[in-house]
Amino acid sequence: MKVWLLIWALLLAPLHAAAQEVSKDEIVLGQSASFTGSFASQAAAYRDGALLYFNEVNRRGGIHGRKIRLVSLDDQYKPELAVENTLQLIEQHGAFALTHYTWTPVARAVIPVATKYKVPFFAPYTGASDVYRSSSPMVFTVRASFHAELEAIIRHVTTLGIRRIAFVRYTSKTGDELLAELEPLLKKYGATLVGTGSMANNSAQPKEAIRQLAPVEAQAVLLGVSGTDAVAFIQGYEAATGRKAQYYARSLVGARQLAQELGDQAFGISVTQLVPNPFKQVVEVSKEYNRLLKSSGAGAQPDYISLEGFIAAKVFCEALKRTGPAPTRAGFLQTLSQMKVDVGGFEVTFSPGNHNGSDFVDMTMIGRQGRPIN
Repeated sequence: MKVWLLIWALLLAPLHAAAQEVSKDEIVLGQSASFTGSFASQAAAYRDGALLYFNEVNRRGGIHGRKIRLVSLDDQYKPELAVENTLQLIEQHGAFALTHYTWTPVARAVIPVATKYKVPFFAPYTGASDVYRSSSPMVFTVRASFHAELEAIIRHVTTLGIRRIAFVRYTSKTGDELLAELEPLLKKYGATLVGTGSMANNSAQPKEAIRQLAPVEAQAVLLGVSGTDAVAFIQGYEAATGRKAQYYARSLVGARQLAQELGDQAFGISVTQLVPNPFKQVVEVSKEYNRLLKSSGAGAQPDYISLEGFIAAKVFCEALKRTGPAPTRAGFLQTLSQMKVDVGGFEVTFSPGNHNGSDFVDMTMIGRQGRPIN
């Protein structure tokens, strides 16, 4: 309740003018993300992918002579803190746009603020239907929706003859909505939900969810939890039941984190991914990403979430280029709303009636040493 009271207070408050024009030398972008807590790994990867591309743009002289500077603040997965961070990014840092925010509750809380200040809200790391159908002209998403990911999973498992599915989710509005999206898909493909378990978000406390699902005879377990929470559930579930389950998860589960923290226990977990394989380097954007990753000298390994951040940054910069040498927020939004771009084997298309740029979904499996199989 606290976050919505804060948002209403902001919406009713007098509007303070936010700097709209970029400076002569730089364009400031603002990010609020969960750099601490159960989902810190995903937030850091999404940011680092963006920085990898922004740094290369700056090395080449920027966009129309202006360097990109990303200001990142930690919101600890707390929507009220994300709102405070957003105000700071707009009013104190003069952010031209907000980009690479993480998670659904944060996106929901920030969209009214971005809308009030008329600041673009670009590429949040979510897939929630209400965010994707937002009436705000500020919101542009690059990744496929949760619904598209869920349908890809259910379609895949049913072709394998799997019909009895258990589901672990969060005790939250997002968890309720995910369940509501899942049920008609199960019916559509002739599958059955044989049990649900729930756990608190950002808690790594799966005891109740395990108690609810341990007696259930399921052919597969669908993970509606992410990060450290997913790691804790898998470890606890297998210890309690003495059996290895076949797990399926959406991309934001954090496949790299699962592989790192679960080790061999992660082998065989199937995960949807919303960008091309960063390890295979089949498409040009994956080749470019790996080339810059290697030349950065940081020793970082390829990662889907990092590549997502990279692609989103590349789309953003292409829109800035097309906006011209004197960009304004209004001009940038106009450019985005009519933009179709291929960033190297990955196409993104926006239109006035559709601000979701991609429906690309791939199905992968965590293999040995954590490398994806697809």
